[in-house]
Amino acid sequence: MLTREEALEEGLEKGLEKGAAQKSIEVIKKLLLAEKFTDAEIANFASVTEEFVRKVKGDPGK
Repeated sequence: MLTREEALEEGLEKGLEKGAAQKSIEVIKKLLLAEKFTDAEIANFASVTEEFVRKVKGDPGK
C-alpha cells in the first residue's frame, strides 16, 4: 500500500507525463500543417518515434 506522499508523487508524475505527451502532439500537428517536413524530421524535432507521428497524423503507416 502506498503512503499518501507516494500516491501524490505518483499522481504528479502521471500528470506531467500526460502533459508532455499533449505538448508533443500539439508540436507535431503544427509541423504537419506546415507540409514541409517528413515524418522522420518531425519525430526528430519532437523527440518521438515516427510511429507516434503517424498515429497523430492518423496514418498507421508502414
